[in-house]
Amino acid sequence: MSDFTRNGVGQVWDAAAQVRINAFMSAESARNLENLRKAAAVNDLHAPRP
Repeated sequence: MSDFTRNGVGQVWDAAAQVRINAFMSAESARNLENLRKAAAVNDLHAPRP
């Protein structure tokens, strides 16, 4: 396999890996936001009323 082809494949592979990592991070962020929202709702539920 020529260096050119190997580099081309490597770049495509890296880009695909980056997309997967970004998707995972986005899903993780969404989950964290959802958990924060739930925690805030629970806190609000138990907050003493004035």
